[in-house]
Amino acid sequence: VSFTYEPGERQHPRVTVRMRDRTGPPMELGLLGSHQAANAACVVACAEELRRAGLSVRDADVATGLAKVEWPARLEVLGRRPWVVLDCAHNVASIQAMIDTLNESFPPGRRLLILAVSSDKHVPGMLRQLAPQFQRFHLTRYAHSQRGVPPEQLAQWLKEIADVPFEIHQKAAEAWKSAKAQAGPNDQIVATGSVFLAGELRPLMAMRTSV
Repeated sequence: VSFTYEPGERQHPRVTVRMRDRTGPPMELGLLGSHQAANAACVVACAEELRRAGLSVRDADVATGLAKVEWPARLEVLGRRPWVVLDCAHNVASIQAMIDTLNESFPPGRRLLILAVSSDKHVPGMLRQLAPQFQRFHLTRYAHSQRGVPPEQLAQWLKEIADVPFEIHQKAAEAWKSAKAQAGPNDQIVATGSVFLAGELRPLMAMRTSV
């Protein structure tokens, strides 16, 4: 099984899956990123195997499922002008997938990052990936776990890696408020680094009138 991924800035991405004996129709994806196209190809392959086993699985039903799937806090777009993107990437591999998707699926613009990370992660490696991609960092911590890296430590690691402007916030809500105040209509605000951070910020980011 192979696939072709067509990202779109103003529309849903599309995937076309090629199998051994046929090529499926182009299908819209509800989730962003070429890594999700790879996941979609696995879904199509599974449906093909189910057909070979005698079950009835229509292409239209597979396409509907791929188009309507939702994954809160996985490259979730919560606002536009500025773009507001919430992602629960929390390791080197998922951070790279997030960066690839931002470059594929969003228009050029200044990027502001809200970041909080757990202490059991390879944080310097994550920062090396993030530093070239963002023009300002809002370093913070989440409130509901003791596993978080203090933002002062994040700042120290970041300074050792790149000369990037940053702010330190003791509360995630303060980081969101600051980033929102600084962002222009064509900018991107991205929050990532931890599932804990995503859970704390999602209600605030989904409310455009929030603090």
